[in-house]
Amino acid sequence: MPFVHVSTNVARSSINVAAALRGLSKCVSTALARPEEVLMVKLDLDSDMMMDAVTTPCAMVQIRGIGHIDAEWNPNTVRQTTDTVGKLLGINSERIFINLDSIEGGNWGYKGESLSPRTATMPYCTVSSNARAADIDANDALQKVSQAVSKALGKPETYVMVQLNLDTPMLFQGTTKPCAMILIRSIGKIDATTNAATAATLTDAVSRALNVPVHNKMPFVHVSSNVARAKVDVDAALCAISESVSTALDRPEAYVMVKLELDNDMMIDRLSTPCAMVHIRSIGKIDSQRNPKTVEQVTATVSKVLGVEATRIFVNLDDIDAGNWGHNGNTVA
Repeated sequence: MPFVHVSTNVARSSINVAAALRGLSKCVSTALARPEEVLMVKLDLDSDMMMDAVTTPCAMVQIRGIGHIDAEWNPNTVRQTTDTVGKLLGINSERIFINLDSIEGGNWGYKGESLSPRTATMPYCTVSSNARAADIDANDALQKVSQAVSKALGKPETYVMVQLNLDTPMLFQGTTKPCAMILIRSIGKIDATTNAATAATLTDAVSRALNVPVHNKMPFVHVSSNVARAKVDVDAALCAISESVSTALDRPEAYVMVKLELDNDMMIDRLSTPCAMVHIRSIGKIDSQRNPKTVEQVTATVSKVLGVEATRIFVNLDDIDAGNWGHNGNTVA
């Protein structure tokens, strides 16, 4: 079951969203030799994004799949997807990043080609926060985060792409006080030697740019859905999901952060009826013995609070190494 997530700063008003979703679904289905019935696509337009320190159109494509993501399949997948995204969204191929999980050198795409660890340099950073967009200078924040990523990872800004998601419904430690989640994907420079310094640099930059307290651990839960925000009691949904994950993973809610994205352009099986993607990241408590119960419990909760059929909900659980998780300006390990 592949999940395709395309984020871009292209204006929604300039795109035929339904046609773009169908085009992306068909493209990835063909590239990965997977039926569209098990393929979910999410398209984020009007995103605050920057690449090479400029805000001209760019895009980040993330493809998660079980199988058919390897050195043999990736070059063709990257070429097809880059070409399709470029045509559908009107973006130059040189400003399109593609990430195919798992994170390895040969699983990154740039300029329509699959790269090796020795030639790859481009980090991608996503910052999600419930900070009010009206209170933030988005362009200034993007530049500060871009500079921080470049400095922390020793990569030129020419290859740094940053996405900033503000006004995002989020809950941390059971409250909706300002909080933020930083996700960095990079080929190299992500290791026990450099992570602590990277966490400190980025935490400081984001805290200053968004006015989010530093001292505000995992797990992190990200729920994306095409359900209309107007139909959901957001605070109640956040609390229910937080409680569900806390129970499933046996973690106190003080360490659970939840992000809820509604009104997304999404489809599964080429249909835009309600669906949802749940991504859970945690240090431990993610294993073959516990996962079935976690998936069952979280699926039931999301289905109830969003009104989405369980058959149209994907759940992805990632066990994160403690050295790759930062909190309060330092890594957990």
